[in-house]
Amino acid sequence: MRSLKEIHERQISDCLKVTELEYRPYDPGKYLYIMFCKRDDLLSDEYIELMYVILVAWGMNSRGAQLNAFDSFRATLLENKDRIQKLRDQNICLETIDFDSKKEQIKELFTSLDLMKGGKTSRFVTYSKTLHLLLPNLCVPMDRKYTLSFYPSNVPKALDKQFIKYWMIMKDMQSYAKDHEKVLKQAIANKVDQPWNQNLTKVIDNILIGWNLKTKLK
Repeated sequence: MRSLKEIHERQISDCLKVTELEYRPYDPGKYLYIMFCKRDDLLSDEYIELMYVILVAWGMNSRGAQLNAFDSFRATLLENKDRIQKLRDQNICLETIDFDSKKEQIKELFTSLDLMKGGKTSRFVTYSKTLHLLLPNLCVPMDRKYTLSFYPSNVPKALDKQFIKYWMIMKDMQSYAKDHEKVLKQAIANKVDQPWNQNLTKVIDNILIGWNLKTKLK
């Protein structure tokens, strides 16, 4: 499997600049996300509603990915409230041994949340983005266009195997975050100029997006 270690620290700044300029510069999803990241009322009705709208804006209610109706979406989050709260203050820059200790808790959320209509077999993208919105400093949002083009291979149909793939990617990202923690935090400090950089895990996502965009622009 490829690794983010291919992206050297000296390249991070350029990747983030490309993302800010080229990735959804006037997209409603960007502005909703920035608004969402300022909230601290975890799992209030307004919080869940804005979260749902962001997922729709990010394309999680079209084609193969269709969210459950809002009431069902809200209910499954509240049913998992204790699991979410236990992980809420954790971040991806944990020491490896501490990060590994969170695996089963994250897996419980990945397998317990009921977010999609019709028992969709591929939860990978929708669930990674949902976990990111719930646990913004711990779980990186992933997608097919950028994440799964960097870490190629098909997403398995079996849910347990989907989580194995998700966790392998998360482990690589955790190692990268630990190695470059200072630079990631500097990016967050500069989020006035690059507002996509709202938290540790979105910075990692933005680095990967920028890397992909730079490669295509060459």
